[in-house]
Amino acid sequence: MEKIIPESFREVVSAISILLGFVFSFITLKGALKEHSLRLAGLLLLLGLCLFANNAWCYFAAIFIIATAVTQLDFLQNLAAII
Repeated sequence: MEKIIPESFREVVSAISILLGFVFSFITLKGALKEHSLRLAGLLLLLGLCLFANNAWCYFAAIFIIATAVTQLDFLQNLAAII
């Protein structure tokens, strides 16, 4: 049986963020912080998937997706118009 050993720090961070994303997704099933933990679970899962993909376009898309969760929509519309 093969040992699962990460090859780089990027893989360690992505695995930890996916595991934390699953933990926060289970927290959303019960608890008073449903909305915040659901948002955090989505962000952590997105971060983990983008780091595992190791693609520049995934990084670029993740910046906009995470920014929609963090900032106002008007700011992102202006930023998209500039780009």
